[in-house]
Amino acid sequence: MSHERTLTDADVQAIAAALEKSIADRFVRKAGMGVLTLAWRGFVLAIILLAGYYMAHGGSR
Repeated sequence: MSHERTLTDADVQAIAAALEKSIADRFVRKAGMGVLTLAWRGFVLAIILLAGYYMAHGGSR
C-alpha cells in the first residue's frame, strides 16, 4: 500500500501562511511582554530611588 500523497500549491501556501501568522503572533506577544517587563522594572526602580531620596533628605519636614 504505497499511496503517494502530494500537496497542491494552495496547500503549501495555506501552510506557509499559517506558520507565518503563528510566528508573527508569538513574536509580537513576546516583544509586548518584554516591553511590559521593562516598564515594570523602571517603575519599581523609580519607587526605590524616590524612597531612597526621601530617606537621605530627611523624609518628612
